[in-house]
Amino acid sequence: MNIFDGRIVKTIIVIIAVFCFSLAFGCKGKGSAGGTVSVNTRADAGLWNTFHGCGSRNGIAMAEGPGKGKVLWKVHLHKAIRSSPVMCEGGKILAASDDGNLYCLLSNGVVEWKYEAGGKIFSTPAVDEKGHIFFGCDDNNLYCLSSNGRYLWSFKTGGFVGSSPLIMPDGSLVFGSGDGNIYCTDSSGNKLWAYKTEDWVWSSPALASGGNIVIGSDDGYVYCLDSKGLLRWKFKTDYSVMSSPCVSKDGTIYIGSDDGHLYALTADGKKKWAFEAGYHVGSTPAIGPDGCVVFGAENGNVYAVTPEGAAKWTFRAGYDVFSSAVIDSEGKIYFGAGDRHIYCLDSKGMLVWKVMTGDAVVSSPLIGKNGVLYAGGMDEYFYAIGE
Repeated sequence: MNIFDGRIVKTIIVIIAVFCFSLAFGCKGKGSAGGTVSVNTRADAGLWNTFHGCGSRNGIAMAEGPGKGKVLWKVHLHKAIRSSPVMCEGGKILAASDDGNLYCLLSNGVVEWKYEAGGKIFSTPAVDEKGHIFFGCDDNNLYCLSSNGRYLWSFKTGGFVGSSPLIMPDGSLVFGSGDGNIYCTDSSGNKLWAYKTEDWVWSSPALASGGNIVIGSDDGYVYCLDSKGLLRWKFKTDYSVMSSPCVSKDGTIYIGSDDGHLYALTADGKKKWAFEAGYHVGSTPAIGPDGCVVFGAENGNVYAVTPEGAAKWTFRAGYDVFSSAVIDSEGKIYFGAGDRHIYCLDSKGMLVWKVMTGDAVVSSPLIGKNGVLYAGGMDEYFYAIGE
């Protein structure tokens, strides 16, 4: 996930790929020490263990986030941070950097361990009930680590893995690749199936009604596959789909497209409505307590849209909003923007606070059980914000 137009992204990734191959990274990487819950209810248990909180990617945090924006600490992770943080047992935080390392941080910002993969890490990690950590890398691999950062296995694809893996109820993993495939492996890294799309897959899959999987592709389609990898339906937008889907309790699928629209689809792939944002929608929507859908666009606006597709409010940030918003237990909304700020809005779209960082913030924030907000920035720093 990053801040750029899909066409620019492709150019940049090709350059990165050539550079990475020239360095001949090994897939195992290097580790260094500093030590049965449903996929859809991990966030309800207070464990933000995957991108946007749970398998449905709804962006709903069970804790209340900070009402004031004070930087409690920040730690330098050496290169830009595009991946979004997740939380492990014990309040530990996983954060990845463009320096190729996955870091495990304690709640005070101390690095407990780090693992060096074979390239930049755009993918947000996912953590299963055993504490195993899964994430993709632009060296074309999906990695699996133990809870203490030890390498267990990697699965090689034919392209970068910027997609964040979905842990299915049976423990299998679904994710996209730059080779155009949607892959499924078992928890030991054995390939179960692959479904080929017509372009790169940045989007991260979500768990939909009936155990189906929904995901977007740069070919402009939203795909729905069953757990065996068979196509149930596909829905065409007018440009690439880098956004990841968000699934509501009633089964409605919300997803953005670079054609400038947020789409609401039924569980069987029929269009309910399309909301015009005016420019690329690469962020993943979040669902508020009132059922309204909140999302950012690359025109610098954050929108709240009713379940019927009507505009509720619009907030203007200073620059593009690729960061996927998170909504706390009180309905407050948190996100980063290209104007170098991390924002907090109330449920009516009014500014509560904003914190300035040193560069754009494209990562999606995390709200810990302690009420602290964590987010990474393109300025190479990882932030903890509280009251």
